[in-house]
Amino acid sequence: MIRNSIYGSQLLAFALFLLLGLSVKAGGPVKEGDDYDDKPLPAAFNNFSVELSGGWGVFQGDVALYDRLPSPEDWGKSTSFAWAGSISREIKYGLGVTLQYTQGSLKGERGQLLDPRSQYIFEAQFYDVSLNLTYDITRALLKKQKRFVLMGQLGIGQTSFRSQLIQLNSGLRKGWAGYAPLNSSDGQLLLDKTEPVTSIIVPVGFNVMYRVNYKTDAFCLVNMRNTFTDELDSWVRNWSAYDKYTYIGLGLRFNFNRTKADNGIVKREKKAKKKTAVAATNVGGASGSSSGSPSGGGSKLAGLFKKKGKSSNKENDELLELRLKLFETQLKLFEMQYLLDK
Repeated sequence: MIRNSIYGSQLLAFALFLLLGLSVKAGGPVKEGDDYDDKPLPAAFNNFSVELSGGWGVFQGDVALYDRLPSPEDWGKSTSFAWAGSISREIKYGLGVTLQYTQGSLKGERGQLLDPRSQYIFEAQFYDVSLNLTYDITRALLKKQKRFVLMGQLGIGQTSFRSQLIQLNSGLRKGWAGYAPLNSSDGQLLLDKTEPVTSIIVPVGFNVMYRVNYKTDAFCLVNMRNTFTDELDSWVRNWSAYDKYTYIGLGLRFNFNRTKADNGIVKREKKAKKKTAVAATNVGGASGSSSGSPSGGGSKLAGLFKKKGKSSNKENDELLELRLKLFETQLKLFEMQYLLDK
């Protein structure tokens, strides 16, 4: 099982490296004015994405030292490696669907330290397939796109697993699922693999994503699988509840055909015209003072029509033209007043 975990983690690291390379090649700075027509795939890929992640499988059941999550000091001996891959599609109004495949291992222990006979451990290997409905909670709360996105998940699927329950004191197998017992020549109990045990699951969880660029999202996925079996840890009792397990993973998401315009997050460059408008205002004030206006009439008019807040380059040009016309009108009025006084 340890060897399989090592091979699985190496394969996942390689796949994540390839996915990161694709995202970096397709991504880049997002600036206003860039060409948004960059959809290289057919329209059938619109709103589709693929996710790949690796992390931990956490068991919640009878053979566990905790109820929900293990403590930090027990994390290593209570969790095992797991990975997941999925295909998602955004539908509308923040809703989407995700087809997810998850594979990994689970382990746990129970018992009292003062009584070695009561100490048990279990090991299990599982894989599951689920179809999940997703909802963009951030969009519903904030009404606009943000770099951090919180997604809720609810679905249904099926899990398949094999497990063994071992008594630490004697090393004997006290329970199993997905195995058949065999007796060797020396009388030792051996287990032979059979068809894995299956159960319906109801996944419930959330996904926190950060938009690295318009093609790539980094995410942290937490998803609890509610099963309808008590055999996941091979500890079957009439009074015990159904077993559960949680997948916690970190990964990357690559979005097909999502352009910079679809992303909704654009880094705006500073407007160079803003400095020009301010300089024209100062020139207007100085000219008004030199032509004999009291307290700089041109400056007062410029302050009256001073732009408040941000505007486009077109609005800046129109405002500057309006100021110049007002300034010319003021000069004509001063000239007429001078002639009348004469």
